[in-house]
Amino acid sequence: MVGAAAAWQRKGVDMSQEEFKTMMDELNDAEIERLGVGSREFQERHQEIMDMIEDVQEYQKEGSVWRKVT
Repeated sequence: MVGAAAAWQRKGVDMSQEEFKTMMDELNDAEIERLGVGSREFQERHQEIMDMIEDVQEYQKEGSVWRKVT
């Protein structure tokens, strides 16, 4: 852990709001980079997930029950 998050671990819970904001910004930036937000792969996977959600919602509206295909 680096940056403000590491400082927070050393310091404990006593931190200013500015330090907390900095820590959260750093953690958020790191997570965005880790996930590849904005990349083509991320956008494609996001769309796949949204399509699956839409399919499930439509299926539920029809009152159907999911059946395991064997």
